Amino acid sequence: SGQGSLPFTIVTGTNVLWYTAPTGGTGDAVMPVVSTAVPGTFTWYASQTNATGCESDRVAVTAIVRQTPTADFIQTIGYACNDDTVHFQNLSTDATTYLWDFNDGFIDTAANPSHVYASQNTYYVKLKAYNQYCTDSVSKPVVINHPLIAAFNTSADTLCVGSTVTFTNTSTATNIYNTAPSYYWNFADGTTSTLQNPTHTYSGPGTYNVMMVVKNGVPCTDTTYRLIYI
Repeated sequence: SGQGSLPFTIVTGTNVLWYTAPTGGTGDAVMPVVSTAVPGTFTWYASQTNATGCESDRVAVTAIVRQTPTADFIQTIGYACNDDTVHFQNLSTDATTYLWDFNDGFIDTAANPSHVYASQNTYYVKLKAYNQYCTDSVSKPVVINHPLIAAFNTSADTLCVGSTVTFTNTSTATNIYNTAPSYYWNFADGTTSTLQNPTHTYSGPGTYNVMMVVKNGVPCTDTTYRLIYI
């Protein structure tokens, strides 16, 4: 169904007339075209006429239009810190068997598979849906891209006692499960903060190894350090 129709091939006979019934009716010299809009069995009847005007018996000509499956799917991503699991829900119709290509060297024939991706990327997953006679396929992108990289800058790294340091968060993090990233700072002098871009004043001289941790909604964390000289 839906596939372009090919014309009939006349093996023998000339002056062919086409009928829609085995008897009666008026013949048409124009070859019929099979409508493939819907599946079904369609029959015409052909005859030939010789030079003296005698018409032969009619021969039944049958065309069968098979139901074509429709391939379709949606996916749900289960995020993790290292390996993400994608759950595929098969929405195909009129199909009995399936072939999935996950675009990372792996395939599956389950109706509703789950697949673990070892690295973040955009994968173009292809689903082929088959029945006894026909096939259909669809390809959709599966975007697994949630980098988590802790990083920050400081207004200065060498200051005098009593001066204020401004910390600017430059981390790479995305919302996961509708949860915004969170942050934790340890200024190495017994004080901490959970602000995204805090400021801090050191009351005594020394070398302070400032730690910043970024956490997403999985949750996963990444940590970075930077020295401050007072």
